[in-house]
Amino acid sequence: MLEDKAHQENLRIGRFSKTGQFYAITKCCDKKEQLLIPDLGDLSSGSSYFEIFYEAISWLIQNNHISYPSATMMPDHFHLVFQLGESKDLSEVIQSLCKFTAKKYNEMRKISGKFWQTGFYDHAIRSHESIATQINYILENPVRKGLVNSIENWPFKIITYPPISVSR
Repeated sequence: MLEDKAHQENLRIGRFSKTGQFYAITKCCDKKEQLLIPDLGDLSSGSSYFEIFYEAISWLIQNNHISYPSATMMPDHFHLVFQLGESKDLSEVIQSLCKFTAKKYNEMRKISGKFWQTGFYDHAIRSHESIATQINYILENPVRKGLVNSIENWPFKIITYPPISVSR
């Protein structure tokens, strides 16, 4: 338990929350278990989980907590890139997303308890070129892991490219 607390505290070192800032987030299932897509031989086993994830992201957008989200749901974690809105700080947004999804996922599984690993990885994205790079990186994750041959074949993604204008 002490190791988990130290890990969580280390993840917060240097974290800041700035309205309008783009962030790349990675959040893992508890014990990095393959909970989001239980059967890789049958990708449809993750469909209900993705619907709940999509519902949570949609709520965050509708309530102006985030904008321009792009995401990839993997078997044991998710990646999310978004622009932070004005009403919640970064930790509150991720806490809201994870609290809602964990509750729904546990209801669906008819169990209670911890679903998500404590803490999350965050990266503040500093340039428009980096936003596109981060989005492409998260979308390519299932291909790099050998789960599909192309990103078009991965059903668990959200793609909302931000308006990118490159200054010269």
